[in-house]
Amino acid sequence: MPALYFDDIDFNFTVPVSDHFILCDMPKAPSTFVKVYLYVYRSFYRKDPDFSTAKVGQALSMMESEVMEALNYWKSVGLIFMHQDGEQLWISFTHPFSAPESDPAYASSASRSLPSKSASGRTTGANFSGSSDGNGTSNARSGRLSASGAGFGSAGAGSAPSDVFLPTRGASKVIRMETMPTYSNEEIRLYLKKSDSLRTLFAEVAAIMGEPLSSPNMIKVFSFYDYYRLEQDTILFLVRYCVENGKRDFRYMEKVAMDWSDRGITTVHDAQAYVQTFKVYMPILKAFKIPYREPFDYEKEAIDRWLYTYGFSPELVAEAATRTVNATGKSSFQYAEGIMKNWYARGVKTMEDVAALDREHERNAETAGAGNATTSRNLKKSPFFDILKNE
Repeated sequence: MPALYFDDIDFNFTVPVSDHFILCDMPKAPSTFVKVYLYVYRSFYRKDPDFSTAKVGQALSMMESEVMEALNYWKSVGLIFMHQDGEQLWISFTHPFSAPESDPAYASSASRSLPSKSASGRTTGANFSGSSDGNGTSNARSGRLSASGAGFGSAGAGSAPSDVFLPTRGASKVIRMETMPTYSNEEIRLYLKKSDSLRTLFAEVAAIMGEPLSSPNMIKVFSFYDYYRLEQDTILFLVRYCVENGKRDFRYMEKVAMDWSDRGITTVHDAQAYVQTFKVYMPILKAFKIPYREPFDYEKEAIDRWLYTYGFSPELVAEAATRTVNATGKSSFQYAEGIMKNWYARGVKTMEDVAALDREHERNAETAGAGNATTSRNLKKSPFFDILKNE
């Protein structure tokens, strides 16, 4: 194996990277994450005036969301801090100076004075940022990285906003930014070249729609996958579900994707269960005049009892709900339970059975009314009526 020799380099054109990063952090990280870290760090160190996540993705042939995934990885291992201020991302680089135990050079270098970390994670004893407080303490450098292409530069002490960490949806998920990345047609084409499954997804969505996907609609579908993090089978289920219900507008589909994503619905199984909730419970809640929402636990238990214990159809339960509101003026599940118990005891199974009960009730009411009228006429004929009338 040949030995390696190194020529002197011009340090005016270099960026310092810590031994700890190279020996400890870099080997553990995915290679694409390392690319993002080094590229962003270099641009940050050079104070590039025009810098954004989109430019990083373009330079590294990556999607903007992949850049965000890498940045959040480095945040999770403590090498950067991120703050969000509207459209801006403020990034602070920490500088890991602790000695890597795996490197024998550190163990044998007794003369080397290694700085320590403060409790806040800031590095002390080394002038990383180029500015010191006079006591050998330096602050991590901070800069602004924009998702919309705004400038990227250093920030003075106290200029960065308070920590507002981007919300995560699990370690394996891309971070949901407050604003959706802007996907270009070029980015979509780049990703299609890299992913056979994505090409298949677009083809199957087009088949469901019965027409080729336009560029804006391709971007919408890609956002379901990349930004809202829905599985590809779930996306197909979503599109098919919307089309079957007469909703062919991709803007409507995007609202559904957003709702499912916010609820943590990413798999087909979860989506099917959620859709079933709407198919079964929503018409009944609507009959109760309850606003569009998921049923509360007690409502779900009552509806389940009527459907699966009493064996009523959703149509019958909705009919009982309508009668409840007409009789009481409110969505009284207790009153509806009385109707259901009566129907169950009378053997009601269909709407025809309900109609038969209604006719029987009307006949009974008429008979009772006729009986009361006869009693009144007989009373008037009685000799005692005049006595009662004159009292």
